[in-house]
Amino acid sequence: MSTILKWAGNKTAIMPELIKHLPAGPRLVEPFAGSCAVMMATDYPHYLVADINADLINLYQMAAQGADDLIDCAWVFF
Repeated sequence: MSTILKWAGNKTAIMPELIKHLPAGPRLVEPFAGSCAVMMATDYPHYLVADINADLINLYQMAAQGADDLIDCAWVFF
């Protein structure tokens, strides 16, 4: 699955190598969310997604809680 944002430092291209080094466990902690490329490319039961950019975290919360509303809002840009 691809990410919903283009982001400087996106890890999508290196995920095949990076995924080999991620620990097994019930939760992935992603402290520098950015585009959420790591989360989108893994299958952990739970995630903790964090970033210092509050607007970015708010966007992901909106996407998780109201995807249809977010799509309707963004539709005017496309």
